Amino acid sequence: NSPPLYYLLMHFWTAVFGESVFSLRVPSALAGSIALILTAYLARRWLDDQLAELVAVALAAVSFLLIRYAQEARGYEIFALAALAAAAGMPAWCERGRIGAMILVAMSLSAMTWIHNTAWLYVGGFAVAMLIVPKDVSLRHRLFRAVAPIAIVFVLFLPWLATLTRQMQKMGGGFWIPTPDVTTLYYTIVTAAGVKPLPVGNLIKESIGRLQPMWNIVQGFIAIAMVAVVIPFFIARDARRRRIIALACAAILPIFAAFVISRIGTSIFTPKAFVPAAAILPLVVGGAIALARGWLRGIALGGAGVLILLSLASVIGQFRYERKEDWRGVHAFVAERTSKPTLLVFVGNDGEIAFNYYERRVKPVRAERTGAPVGFFDNDPPRAMQRVREADNLQHLDELIARNTFEELILIGCHTSWSDPTGRTRKRIEELCERIDARNFSGVTVEIFTPRKP
Repeated sequence: NSPPLYYLLMHFWTAVFGESVFSLRVPSALAGSIALILTAYLARRWLDDQLAELVAVALAAVSFLLIRYAQEARGYEIFALAALAAAAGMPAWCERGRIGAMILVAMSLSAMTWIHNTAWLYVGGFAVAMLIVPKDVSLRHRLFRAVAPIAIVFVLFLPWLATLTRQMQKMGGGFWIPTPDVTTLYYTIVTAAGVKPLPVGNLIKESIGRLQPMWNIVQGFIAIAMVAVVIPFFIARDARRRRIIALACAAILPIFAAFVISRIGTSIFTPKAFVPAAAILPLVVGGAIALARGWLRGIALGGAGVLILLSLASVIGQFRYERKEDWRGVHAFVAERTSKPTLLVFVGNDGEIAFNYYERRVKPVRAERTGAPVGFFDNDPPRAMQRVREADNLQHLDELIARNTFEELILIGCHTSWSDPTGRTRKRIEELCERIDARNFSGVTVEIFTPRKP
């Protein structure tokens, strides 16, 4: 359900550097490091205020979303880097009409659309930003400079448009993402600004033994900090204000657009889609300090300081309490037990991807396999996070069990609160088989069954 650019890049990367966990994560780590350097460069160009530049870089360096996705073998950090590259080209193109800068904006936004489908929300946000940036430019030139890069993005995306249409038809909605409410919107903006409340809450609970009343105090500080960095945009009068408001539009409008779309139709409102916003917002926070003067500067600086401290606490809490699924352990345990005919059943079915990785890296497992409703690789194209909603979803599993070609059935469960919330798969297997063993591998359950004797 994604465009192919990141996967093409990883195809050539792994051909040279291999498929180790370290190798797979390096491109994201490199993108995150380059993004931090680019943030420092843009802060110098856009803000022209040493303290504001320092704040922007400090917040980017501890931003929860940026650090989390810089260590994952996924395309979100490269997605964010492309957004910063587009921001880098905006002033020279929108204010001075430099063609090279326009090409940078167009190619960066185009790269985003070829990495993730939510990029079109950022294309809209940058279109609004490019309308705002120019000063003392006629409306005709302003519109041209906003539309020209976007037109190039559309043309470059045309080869993938038919495939995107087929992807949408195949997916047919039903994503795992819940419909957001206003509270979710607020906390998503807070997360994009650098602070993930849950890990902070975990740190508080560990430090003082209880969550309240300190949690309410921290929540109040977050709200005050957010207001403190917004006030200068309404009060300050500075030549840089237009640029910084444009950056804010490029970061915030995609979040609001995703919220509206998710309320109307299929929800696409997930924090990882807003990693590009998280890359831009440190510049916006730094911009608030650059715009402010006198007592207002002190308020904005205090708000930014709170965001930096709580962002750091978010990262520390995440590293301390995050429960990572132990698929290496799952593979090792299963590989030891498959000397006899075995049927592997994955619920959710996307667990087969992680299991398959360790098979290729460590040891193949000789076993028939499927998923509920079907195996991940049985779909064309493969589709993750499928759900077991009714008894008919287990028809394929019933047929495999009825063949009676196995001596053991191993049920491997992950994300089951979404993929099989009522436990239909386990209940059906327990009707036909007897459980003889069960293990938990940090969020992944492995249960061993044998067929009941007639």
